[in-house]
Amino acid sequence: MDYSIRGKSATLQARILAALTQGALTRKELANRLEVSRTTLGRSLVQLRLAGAIVTAVEPSQERSQGRPVEVIRLAHNAAFSVGIDISRGGAWAIVNGHNGETLAQVNLSYRQYDGWKGPLEAVCTELQTQCDRAQIVPTSVACVGVGVPGVSFATVSQIALQEHKLLEKVVRRFWPVPVLVDNVVRLDALGEARFGAGRGVDSMLYVRLSSGVGGCVTVADTITGGATGCAGEMGHIVVENNLRRCHCGKTGCLETLAALPAICADAGVGDPAELVSRLRGEDPQALRVIREVARAVGRTCASAALLMNPRKVVLGGQVVDLVPSFTALVGEELNQQLLPQTDWNVPVVRAQLGDWGGALGAAVAAEVSLNRSRKA
Repeated sequence: MDYSIRGKSATLQARILAALTQGALTRKELANRLEVSRTTLGRSLVQLRLAGAIVTAVEPSQERSQGRPVEVIRLAHNAAFSVGIDISRGGAWAIVNGHNGETLAQVNLSYRQYDGWKGPLEAVCTELQTQCDRAQIVPTSVACVGVGVPGVSFATVSQIALQEHKLLEKVVRRFWPVPVLVDNVVRLDALGEARFGAGRGVDSMLYVRLSSGVGGCVTVADTITGGATGCAGEMGHIVVENNLRRCHCGKTGCLETLAALPAICADAGVGDPAELVSRLRGEDPQALRVIREVARAVGRTCASAALLMNPRKVVLGGQVVDLVPSFTALVGEELNQQLLPQTDWNVPVVRAQLGDWGGALGAAVAAEVSLNRSRKA
């Protein structure tokens, strides 16, 4: 599935919700402010009431001397709309958003070893539901759920992907019996950055995430696209020159065999990421050499992609980028050295802004996009 990186269109329902953020209004006041007929307004109000987004109350009139009661419309506080879940290899993040995009609840769970999405998904859903109960969030108003998981995009048409999607959907619907969107967590992370973070306001972007694996995503003409089969942006499986390492995908020489965090730690001779950071701070020659070599490989790979798609910006995210502050600049230097030397063409390379919450935010947005499409169909 492709996702627009622009915000919600100004539908009448969205305009109603925006108007009510300033306080309660009568139907007449809403109709006048939005310049629509009472009949048109009424249809949208019914839909918003059924979704749990608004409530009505009868209050004494401030306009009429008789003091006759009048119906006023308010936003329903703590009414959930979408749930976004990010199941990554290093942890799980989940949020509940309201109808205006505000975050009503959020949870984060960490684990030492990733053995598949099922355990983390059940755990994070349970904890998020607990948080919603404590905050008295209306559970029945949830309209859609988005879930990001590692691995090949669920946008592909393979039977394995379809079966996994159905199993995952079954788990989520035990908590929220609503439409569930499932996609690669890197794509959803990129959507979060494009909509709210480092890629905001940019119509074309290359996003690369370097953590326990290496993934990427392409934004073209305001749209995050998966290409013909959902695999666009598989940066980790682009072959790097002079790399003879065997990748888990079956190929030899993939970028992921060099630039994934476990490979970096192994090459630097350290046991874990914390030791890697310590060695880098102490200017350990081996650790510094490995980081420079990895940044060079990533920069050259991104340069090849940039020569094809000419993005306005490259955004780097993931544990490697977070742990090594100099990494982004090193990649940017190498990338721009590989572009056309006879021009002043320069592609900014920046660090992702949303941190660990980008995937959950993107998952919620993707679910809303999918829901809106199904309603229009």
